[in-house]
Amino acid sequence: MMKKLVRKLFLAQAVIVIVLMAGIAACSSEPEEVSRETVPPQHPGSNTGDSGSRMAVAVSAEVVADYASSQDSINAEWDQFHADFDQWRTGLTACDRTAVESALREFASDFAAITEEARALPGKGIARELPDSAIAAANAEEASLRLLRDNWQPGNPALMEQTQSERASASALLRATQIEVDKLQELDDPEDREIAKEFAEELASVEEDWDAFYDSYNLLSDEQLDLAAAEIVTRLRELANEHESIVFALEDIPSDKVTDPVQDPLIEAAESEASALEDLIDTMRREARGNGDSENGEESEAAPGPGSEEPGTEGEAMSEGPENGIPGPGMVPSPGASSSGLQGGPGGGLDGGSVSFEIPGGASRLSGAPATQPIPVPTGQQGRPQDSDGPSGSASETADYTEHFDTFEDTLDDTRGIRRKAGRDLDDLVEGFSESDRKDLSEFVPAFRAVMRDLNAFHEDFDAWVRTEGDCNRASAINSLNQYSQQFNELGNRVRNLSQASYLRPSSDLIVEAANREGAALRSLANTWAPYESDVYRGLDEERTNADNLRRLAVRRTQELMERNGIEQ
Repeated sequence: MMKKLVRKLFLAQAVIVIVLMAGIAACSSEPEEVSRETVPPQHPGSNTGDSGSRMAVAVSAEVVADYASSQDSINAEWDQFHADFDQWRTGLTACDRTAVESALREFASDFAAITEEARALPGKGIARELPDSAIAAANAEEASLRLLRDNWQPGNPALMEQTQSERASASALLRATQIEVDKLQELDDPEDREIAKEFAEELASVEEDWDAFYDSYNLLSDEQLDLAAAEIVTRLRELANEHESIVFALEDIPSDKVTDPVQDPLIEAAESEASALEDLIDTMRREARGNGDSENGEESEAAPGPGSEEPGTEGEAMSEGPENGIPGPGMVPSPGASSSGLQGGPGGGLDGGSVSFEIPGGASRLSGAPATQPIPVPTGQQGRPQDSDGPSGSASETADYTEHFDTFEDTLDDTRGIRRKAGRDLDDLVEGFSESDRKDLSEFVPAFRAVMRDLNAFHEDFDAWVRTEGDCNRASAINSLNQYSQQFNELGNRVRNLSQASYLRPSSDLIVEAANREGAALRSLANTWAPYESDVYRGLDEERTNADNLRRLAVRRTQELMERNGIEQ
């Protein structure tokens, strides 16, 4: 009896092991297979004995049919949402990279036509130089647009900023052209011509003094090889005083806005000459000091002794000072004194004797000295007497300062050019326009205005395109994305409100997961969207594909449940 009981227990355990192994095998089967969660009503279930019992779950045909109907409605709304979104997305053609590249090509082509229009501007006679600035401006801006067309990249503003910078420079050139046109048109005003005539009369006398200064300077420049440095300094000082009066006279001429363009360059040129002349004087002072004759020469100029002879008298032939053996102020040779310091004869005269000079009026040059004083005659280095009517020292003893004078004459050359241009400009102001001038300007002005109109119209179109990021309104696009995200959230709420019956969970969990993933992708797109980025929709497209797969699987699970339970929709 005991053996039979043990045999029955052994068989029961074997059955239990077999059942457990079958359950394990069922759990490891393909995940898409729907496990049987319910037992048909006609089968109350199976009894596992001591291991417990599994309660049967009743499947409601009405709940399943209602779920299937809601699922179909949600999927239809979902598909319509995708259709609407795709249509909106397709309509954003201006936000594509290809659209920007096409627009930039069109802009560059349009501007090339403006450049050709600028190159065709008439420029004859008085208007011959006016087209140059307009052509340069158009060429520079067109080049910057071609560079933007060929190298544009989304998210890189450097090229666009460079284009705007070139445009600003071009605008400055065009503005300068317009100013020149305005100036030329003002030249034909009768009142302005009268003002210019009065200015020209005042300027004529100053020009004469200026030319006289040039003559005096040219004379000094020719004679400087025969003069000592101290003598050159003296002559240059006289020229500086003469030139200063010219500068003052230029500044004192009454002027007007009409004649300011003539007067201002002349004053600047005269001041430049004055500065260069002072530099020349300073240079020659240093030369004089280096030669050892500067101080004496300056003293004789600044403080001549009583009774000193004026230029042009016989006394001008010899300079005073110990270097020439002639007593300067405060230096009186004693009568009969030896002139051994000179290289003449024992007596210091031409014939070896002494030479005396009578001072007019019988008076002595120095108080307490006799009226007649023996004065040694200066001689050259070889002992020969120096000519009384020549400069101090022979030509062979003087240095060549031509280089210093050449530096100053460079300034004079620049000034002469400025004076010539000022003269031509003043003549234009005085004479006004000829009929030929009026015709040349009348041809240029309307053509130039046409170029400016076309250029302004181009800039308006280009600026509007830039403001909307190439007709792709970022704010509008992001606002639409937020609306789509909100619309999908409402769809997701319907999904989450589906029946959560345990026998429907294999389907409802899949569709909820699909809604959550696609909704998160839409919100991310609204936060990160930017125009011209070709991969901006990549994340959403991937999640949409995954959501579609989950939705199809959820529908299949619902259909399998209905088939197992003989439920018709």
